[in-house]
Order: sequence, then structure tokens, then C-alpha cells
Amino acid sequence: MYRTLETSFWTDPDIKKLSRTGKLLAVYLITNPHSHVSGIYYLPASVIVTETRLKASEVDTLWDTLSGMEFAKYDKKNDVVWVRNMLRYQGKGPKHIISASRQLCSLHNSFLCNEFAKTYPGVLGVTNGYRIDTLSIGHPAQVSQEQEQEQEQEQEQEQEQEQEQENSSCRNLQFDEADLETAKWMFELIRQVNSGHREPKYPNWANDIRLMRECDKRTAVEIRDLFKWANEDEFWRSNILCPAALRKQWDKLTIKSKGVKHGNVGRDRGFR
Repeated sequence: MYRTLETSFWTDPDIKKLSRTGKLLAVYLITNPHSHVSGIYYLPASVIVTETRLKASEVDTLWDTLSGMEFAKYDKKNDVVWVRNMLRYQGKGPKHIISASRQLCSLHNSFLCNEFAKTYPGVLGVTNGYRIDTLSIGHPAQVSQEQEQEQEQEQEQEQEQEQEQENSSCRNLQFDEADLETAKWMFELIRQVNSGHREPKYPNWANDIRLMRECDKRTAVEIRDLFKWANEDEFWRSNILCPAALRKQWDKLTIKSKGVKHGNVGRDRGFR
């Protein structure tokens, strides 16, 4: 899942007026992992506080600010948030409209559902998902068993297509078993520094290692040695977190690693 954040977001007059914490909350509401393309979704206040590290009192104040500028509203009673223009910018195409109609039916009794429907009346006419009318907003629609089966099949097909695209992408990558082992070895070093580091897509890492070998003429030993040096360096360990970064910074890292060794020797001799 990904969200689009246009560069014009930062030059919007209302956004520019926001405080640092206000901008953080605004971006979070668009990009957090609980968000929905429709912009209206369930989000407990405790989750916001935990994930943004903002104080509960700060969040409460910011809701008034964001609501006043028509950016987002929050239903504290039902823990529902609505980012007003999110569907307009994030949801393009019939699939997203169908998804929005289903999402609307899952949010029980929130007053924001009716406000959403007034802003996006087209969602109410969707029949390839849940049939919605203004009376049923905020309540689960009655769906026949056949409709449920059709919806499940659609979801399964979408998941299969996504999986096939990912598998196809992996098949197009070219690397050998040794590259894959090096990728896993690199990740283990990173995990020693940060145990919570997210596991990468190993085929992508392995392919970057292959490019270093075949295009840049680096040996496997050189790749491992330089990555190990970067991983042990106080500054570079937080910057070289994948083979692509290692490849990009190769020359600079090589100079730095050799400079440390030679520099120490020169200084030692100078004091003798």
C-alpha cells in the first residue's frame, strides 16, 4: 500500500501556517498504515499518540485546527477520521469508488459518514459493491450470499494479480545463489545494530549485489568487506542500510575506510 503526497502540499497556504506538529499530524493522516483511500477510516486516538509520539493534548488541539481549515475531521465518540480531499487525490478509478462505498458501510453510526456522502454523492450510486442509500450510511448493508461470494472472489482475484505481479518482478531479476546469501548476510549485520529493522525484499538486494559484481567489477569479498566496515562505522551504519546505498556511496566509502587506516598510522608515527 502506498499514498501519493504531491509536492504542492508543502506550499499550500493553509499547510504553511500549521505548526511543526500540525504538519506531522496532517501527513500522518494521509500516509499512516491504517488509512483508507477514501480518507474516512477507523483510527483510535491512542494509536495516533503512539505512532506519532505527539501528546494527547496536542492532538486534541490540532483536531480543532485541521477541522477549521477543512483538512480533516475527527469523530471522537466512534474513533473515525475523515481527511476531506483524500479520495479526490488518492482514489482514481471505479475500483476506488467501490472500495469507498464498502468502507462507508463498515463505519457504524459516525456522523462523518453523512458528511462524506454529501461531498462524494457518486459513492452512493455504486452497485458493484454495496448498495448504499442515505438511510443505510453508518450501518452494514444487507448483502445476499451471492453478492458476498462475488465480493470474496473479486478480492481473491485482486490478491492473486498483485502476487503474480510481484512474482513476475522477481523473475525478471537476475542473480545467483551467492548474491542472495550475501544479501541475507548484510541484513543480519543490520539486525545486530537495529533488531527491529524491517526485513527487505531479498531478490532486489541480491540483484543490486549482482550489478556491483558484473557492472562495477567488484568482487564478492570486496562487497562484504566494505559493507562490514560501513556497518561498524558510527556514522555510516545508519546510512548504508542496503546494497543500493553501498553501490551509490562506494567510492566515498572506499576513500573513508582507507583514510581511517592510513590516517591512524600517520598520526601514530608523528607522535613517536
